[in-house]
Amino acid sequence: MLNEYKTMPTEKRLAVSQIIFEILRGWNIDEINQINLLGFPKDTKPRILKRYQHDTPLPDHEETIERMTHIFEIAEALRTTYPCNYGMAKKWLQTPHRRFNKRTPIDMMLDEGLGGLIAVRADLDCAYAWSLTEPQKN
Repeated sequence: MLNEYKTMPTEKRLAVSQIIFEILRGWNIDEINQINLLGFPKDTKPRILKRYQHDTPLPDHEETIERMTHIFEIAEALRTTYPCNYGMAKKWLQTPHRRFNKRTPIDMMLDEGLGGLIAVRADLDCAYAWSLTEPQKN
């Protein structure tokens, strides 16, 4: 879905941006940590997020798009895993797991950045995890 983000019409990019912020709010991620998860520079002011939530699409930088993709796919995997109970999805994100050295998936994503997003997505999505282990074709 997000692999064509750069070429999407502005209205569609704005809709995708709003979905990403909806997901992050649903996970109870505050604005400072939203900045962190999206890979924005550390000196980014939280007030800039209002613009991205309402009338400006998120930037089309490669890393931002990659992070958005992982956030979206994590949300989709949680929806698939807990189709009838979104509360369980939130609980899973906030529960320490041995696979993450007894850290919560949220902490893993916040502490490890892109690597944490990838690790959480791979834990939830076996097809994605499998694709990470496939040999690269030249």
